[in-house]
Amino acid sequence: MESTSKEILMKFCLFVSEGQNSDEIIFIEISCFLKHFKYFILKIFLIDNGGNKIDFGGLDFWYNVHKNTAIFPLRLTKNKLLENKGHYLKEDDLILNCECIFPTGISFEGVVSTDFEQTSPQTKNVFISSVPNFSILKKSSDLAIGLKEDFETLRKEGTLSDIKLCTKTKSFPVHAAILSARSPVFKAMFSNEMKEKIERSVEILDLDDDTVRRMILYMYTDALEDLEWESTFLLYQAADKYQIMSLKGKCLALLENLLSLTNACEALVLADRHQDEDFKKIVQNYIVDRDEYVFFSEEWKILMKNNSELAAETMHQFWERAKRGNS
Repeated sequence: MESTSKEILMKFCLFVSEGQNSDEIIFIEISCFLKHFKYFILKIFLIDNGGNKIDFGGLDFWYNVHKNTAIFPLRLTKNKLLENKGHYLKEDDLILNCECIFPTGISFEGVVSTDFEQTSPQTKNVFISSVPNFSILKKSSDLAIGLKEDFETLRKEGTLSDIKLCTKTKSFPVHAAILSARSPVFKAMFSNEMKEKIERSVEILDLDDDTVRRMILYMYTDALEDLEWESTFLLYQAADKYQIMSLKGKCLALLENLLSLTNACEALVLADRHQDEDFKKIVQNYIVDRDEYVFFSEEWKILMKNNSELAAETMHQFWERAKRGNS
């Protein structure tokens, strides 16, 4: 999406992800390239074959220095789309309409409305118009503290919970509305006729009890308890799996702070597995800065044996830096 001055503001990418019941859910990945946009409000509409706008909901996107992307579920599975292609597709094209509000701080700067199609990398018809400014008079920090306390009570007591998150050994009562507000993956599960919505239960067999508990605590209160390397390592994977981007960013900052000679290789594998290029670059720089220690460690030998391509990529960065230093 471009502004009237041809500056790239945002990028949209459609992709399909398989749910736990083999339902392929359609997502939009939104990337924001202007750091002075503290957050934006996004509304998505599908334009059907008759030209009608179908409301697919919206999201509030908060800019994070560690990640400038957000994931938005279309609440539409690939199978449902293809089964109803006569209604949803126009000449086999999926046409979406995006409406954005870009505020900075507490004053709204303007409204952007744009159309985009799945088959075109360029957006079109961008309009920017002014809207009235407003001020926040009440101290927001006081409201936030009280709200967090109320949500923590709601989590502990499980009052009116309507969903269970089930690990191999424990069941956690939660509220679908809260999880949906925090995670586009949970939102997609509970917005479509998927197994999780029908059975009112989500199986999480690849995460341990403590990690799931910490993830739930964060979704309700934005709070993180005392974290060490292992717990942060596992929580990062949970945040990535359920696309809780603010949690993922905080885990990334903690992992960066906790990097050591003994865990750098483990961190590198984690970043590569989750395709987190920001974290991967941080770890590779850490390793290259300490090459004489890391490259002769047992952890590095294990990495070369199990993931030779990743090790070679990191070694290449080392030689590139050495080459620049000698030139």
